[in-house]
Amino acid sequence: MLEEILDEAKELQSFGSIDDIHEAVPDFTKRFSDERVRRGIPLKVILRDSPLARERQKSGPARLREVRLAPEGYKYSSVTYIWNDKVAMFSLTENKIAFVVESSELAEIQRAMFFLGWNSLPVPTGFPPARE
Repeated sequence: MLEEILDEAKELQSFGSIDDIHEAVPDFTKRFSDERVRRGIPLKVILRDSPLARERQKSGPARLREVRLAPEGYKYSSVTYIWNDKVAMFSLTENKIAFVVESSELAEIQRAMFFLGWNSLPVPTGFPPARE
């Protein structure tokens, strides 16, 4: 599925918990991020706030990544990617499950929900306003 994302995406939106991703698949983020950057695929991601998420936010511009942090109280330990007419969801805890849905209608509503959250979160200092 990750190869599918890299092969098809022109841009990518994501919700996720970087801490849980690192715990579940430790070498995944570096390889996926390196290849995404090599292919020139920009990423907008809403991460659950943590020290690691803040590091990702700071290093974001150099990695074609813009990070906004979910406010305290939002708990999730999975990751969702939205690209083109597809949505991929990965469960990262006890019942590891992953699936891709191809539907312009479902991708559209997931993207709308993503940007509803994205646009309500503060823009980190030093970043230009997002273009939606």
